[in-house]
Amino acid sequence: MDAVKGMMTSENAILIMIGNPIRLSGYFYDSHNKLADNFQLMAFSGLDSPNVDKKYVEEQAQEFGLDSDEYRFNVLGEFPREE
Repeated sequence: MDAVKGMMTSENAILIMIGNPIRLSGYFYDSHNKLADNFQLMAFSGLDSPNVDKKYVEEQAQEFGLDSDEYRFNVLGEFPREE
């Protein structure tokens, strides 16, 4: 990320970070927490997406449970509660 941040020198520079929030550390995590004021944040839940098969959602719930961190980041697009 240091090299990428070094290229973000103009007013019109754009950085797009896409990923599942699976860790409670790192730049992606920081961008959604302590650095959140510096970013326009977007989050998408698989429950609301026409591109996510409902069978996948059901399988994740069955395998990991609705209250699991795996369900949170695989389906809901939320960070886990613990590492």
